[in-house]
Amino acid sequence: MGALSAWGYYKPITNTGHRPSSALSDYTLTIKVVNDSDIGAHAKSDLSDLRVSLDGGATIAPADFDFGSVTGGAATGAIHVQVPSILSSADLDPALTRLYYGNAMASAQHDSGAYASAYVAVWHMSDLLTTTIGESTAAGLTGTKQGTVKPTEVTGLLGKAQSFPNAGYITAGLPTSAVTNLCISGWVYLGSASICGTLIHVGDISAGGYGNGYTLGVGSGNLMTPGNSIIGELDTIAWLNFDTAIGTGWHHLAMTRGSTVWTAYIDGAACIPTATIEPLAPTTGVLIGRDAKEGFERYINSTTDTDRLVDEVRVLTICPSAAWLAGRGRTDIRCGAEQLISAN
Repeated sequence: MGALSAWGYYKPITNTGHRPSSALSDYTLTIKVVNDSDIGAHAKSDLSDLRVSLDGGATIAPADFDFGSVTGGAATGAIHVQVPSILSSADLDPALTRLYYGNAMASAQHDSGAYASAYVAVWHMSDLLTTTIGESTAAGLTGTKQGTVKPTEVTGLLGKAQSFPNAGYITAGLPTSAVTNLCISGWVYLGSASICGTLIHVGDISAGGYGNGYTLGVGSGNLMTPGNSIIGELDTIAWLNFDTAIGTGWHHLAMTRGSTVWTAYIDGAACIPTATIEPLAPTTGVLIGRDAKEGFERYINSTTDTDRLVDEVRVLTICPSAAWLAGRGRTDIRCGAEQLISAN
């Protein structure tokens, strides 16, 4: 059994029925455990012993544990793992791709190798403390909240999320100064079709700054007017009104730029129109939940705290393909029956 000899159980995992539209390489999957009584009975109570193997148990794959808990005997959690490729013509092989558990001595796995080098920031939006959130790449860009539980950790879509009160936001260091070949994205829960504000701003975050970079958010024509359209902003230069309604509930929002063209995506579908305006290179850092313009209007703003949740915010220094964005960093993983590991 090699590296996994101390683990007692595994489940085969595959993506049957949920292949990408074209092959993807160096892709980070999110494997979710949802109300699983087998794992609840044999894993640690915080699921920190979860491991993934991509070669039938010979080695442990680089992975990033997100969160886990066992309630009423049922386990719920998430772990992120990079796979060399996912094919459009075949499922992941359940004989090779396995989720291991059942090692009381194991601690949570946090490998930056779970992400390709193009991932320059990944925030799972889970608390380190009530005042900070973790960041999972080698850059270690820990996010700092505006104050204690501002915003507040809650259950999200892929793992944990942050619920933003009207004055809550998160700051972090600058992951990139790129103005081409980039992608900013996140999962957002909208409880209303009349919300305005920022999901993520990369650029000047100094007090009263608002001098450069780019921003992704929601509004109507701009980030100051409540609405339901996906909105981009090139700070001090232009609004990018992609003129497409997001809807309510959970949705994945992304904004990309290749060599010239800005494109927005909602749940992997490209919005029309696009834009070709040149931004000013980002400086200083990242803001999640607001941008650097002083004033209440640029916060994620709505009438109740539960109207806007943010999960899994990522910054990449590539312009991903439509197939990559359609996957949104996840697939619908299926776990097979529990397998007891014999002493071999």
